[in-house]
Amino acid sequence: MPRARAFFYVSAGILLLALSHHLGARSATAQALGFRVLGENGPFIAVGESVYEMDYYGWQPVPPGSPGGDVTLPPVPVSSLVLYLGGQAITQTGEGWIRDGNTGVWHSVGTPPGVTPAQRQTFGQLKSDYRK
Repeated sequence: MPRARAFFYVSAGILLLALSHHLGARSATAQALGFRVLGENGPFIAVGESVYEMDYYGWQPVPPGSPGGDVTLPPVPVSSLVLYLGGQAITQTGEGWIRDGNTGVWHSVGTPPGVTPAQRQTFGQLKSDYRK
């Protein structure tokens, strides 16, 4: 009987250790920065789904897809942008976007060769795909 009790305590300890690690790792992600730097040729930052450009008067919002001075954004969610360099942008999936200087229209140039775009999928999306 003492071995069964010891096995139970060891198993319970491992379970509680794994649970505390899982909860601690999840709450640690909330401590990340609230913005991302998008441009190297200009001071652009993304805060949530908004992009701001720094000028002499402070941070000015840049509306997605519309000109804000010399700034336009590609037709993708702002949260997916990793890098923005004026007329060029790269998304989290590795897709490149280039803006035509004459028309101002954004064109996708796809992903680099050998890169497989992967998107995060929630468990709810997975379940709904299999229920169809």
